[in-house]
Amino acid sequence: MRHVRAQCAVARVEPGCACHATCAKGGRYASCATTLSLLLLLVTSRVGAQDADVLFSLPLPTRPDGARAIETLEAVVVALGAHLKHEEGREDALEAAWDGTADVQGSLGFKEQATGLVRELTLTCIKVSGGAEALCRDIEQRYRAQYR
Repeated sequence: MRHVRAQCAVARVEPGCACHATCAKGGRYASCATTLSLLLLLVTSRVGAQDADVLFSLPLPTRPDGARAIETLEAVVVALGAHLKHEEGREDALEAAWDGTADVQGSLGFKEQATGLVRELTLTCIKVSGGAEALCRDIEQRYRAQYR
């Protein structure tokens, strides 16, 4: 647990951000460390690029219980030619890539609203050459067409 918090501190993750909450719980450390590493790499390699469009996130709709959300997202990205970076069948997270040119991460969690906690699937696209938003929007459109 101390090692996880130390990693968050080294990466300068601010309290209150989603990744800090994940790190602080000690869970999903590998996913958090991967995300932090990729973000640090992107920030340092594109310091002067204002509109590089290398990182984009958006929420995707889910059923109240989140059923089949990750499974549907897996089917979409695999159909687009990505390979999964973890074993299939995980219910709360997805990591996929296109041979080093783009990465996609999906995280099924909870979002606080006035009515209480609701399920939310957050899609994050990382594309170093630019076009992360377009990739996320394409995945979103295909996801919405399949997830009913």
